[in-house]
Amino acid sequence: MIDKMYYKYYFFVACLWLCLSCENQTNKTNTTAEQKQTLDSGLAKKKDTPDYLLPKELRFEQFKEYYEQENNQFILGGFYPIGWSKDHKFAYVIEPPDEATGAYFFELRIQNMITDKVEWEFKYNTLADTLNTAEDLASVWKLKRRLFEQKLKEYQIVQSNDHPLKAFPIRAQGFTLTTQLETTIVSKEKSKFGFAYINGIDFSATSDAGRKYPLYTKKYKESFLTSIQELGYLKSPNGPQTAIILGGIQRGWEGPPHLIKYTIVGCSLKKELWK
Repeated sequence: MIDKMYYKYYFFVACLWLCLSCENQTNKTNTTAEQKQTLDSGLAKKKDTPDYLLPKELRFEQFKEYYEQENNQFILGGFYPIGWSKDHKFAYVIEPPDEATGAYFFELRIQNMITDKVEWEFKYNTLADTLNTAEDLASVWKLKRRLFEQKLKEYQIVQSNDHPLKAFPIRAQGFTLTTQLETTIVSKEKSKFGFAYINGIDFSATSDAGRKYPLYTKKYKESFLTSIQELGYLKSPNGPQTAIILGGIQRGWEGPPHLIKYTIVGCSLKKELWK
C-alpha cells in the first residue's frame, strides 16, 4: 500500500516537473522570438533612416522680392547647399528655372572648390524622364536617395544645415580680399538677337597687400546672358576655402520673365597666396 502511494507521489512530481519545464521552454522560445522581432525591427528602422536629409534652400538678399512671385520679372532657380568634404569638395543642389515648359529640373553636383571641377553630377528633368513621377526636390530625393547617399559618402561629404551666406569683401585671418567682376558686352547694334548680351566674364580677387589672382574666366560665342553679379560666398568648415556664388540674369526667350542662373566659383584663403 505504501509502495503504491510512493509511486503515485513520484509520478505526480515527475509530471509536475515536466509541465513546468515545458512551460519554461515555451516562455524562452517566445522571449527569444520577441527579442529577434524587436532586433529585426530596429535594424530595419535603422536601415531606412536616411544618412543625408533633404537640404534646405539658400535664398539671396538680391532677389528677395521675387521668391514669392510667379511670372513677374524673374524666374529664380533654387539653390540648396548640402555640405563639404575635408578636401574642399562642395555638394549642392540646383533647380534650374523652367521657362514656360511646365517641367521640373534638378541637378546635384559635387564640385572640387580648389580646381572648380565638377567631380560628379546627377541631372533629372520631367521632360526626359517620363517613367517617374518625381516633380519636386522632395520626390527626386526620395526616388534617388540611395544613389545620392552612395556618392556623397564616396566623396566624404558631411552634411550641414548651417550655411551662412557672407557678404563681400572676403575677410580672412590677417587679410581682406576685394573681388572684381568684369564683363565684355556685344552691343544691341552688333547683336543678331536685337539686344545687348555678355560674351565674356573675368572674375578676380585682390588682397589688401596688392596681390591679384584670376578666379573665373568664361567666353561665349553667343549668349542670352544680360548681366551677372556676386551674390555672396560660403566658407568651408574644414579650412581656408570658399565657394563664391554668382547670379547671372539670362533673358527670357520672348523677353520677361528672365531667368536667374547660378555659377559656383572657388577661392582659396591660404595666407601665403595673398600676403
